[in-house]
Amino acid sequence: DLMARLDGIACSAGAACHAGGAQVTAVLEAMGVPCETAVGTLRLSLGRFTTGDEIDRAAEMIAAAVSDPR
Repeated sequence: DLMARLDGIACSAGAACHAGGAQVTAVLEAMGVPCETAVGTLRLSLGRFTTGDEIDRAAEMIAAAVSDPR
């Protein structure tokens, strides 16, 4: 599981579950993302004090995790 390998990064699945089933979030729907793609998206959270260096490090960690076919 990708999210399990992203220790220290605030993230969650891009599609939220509503009434027991996966449903595309309003943002992804507005972007025209199909449901089958939306269920594989990653939602990231930034805080007021998140630095550019922290964002760069998170991007590096995500890229490394995606490239590693565990």
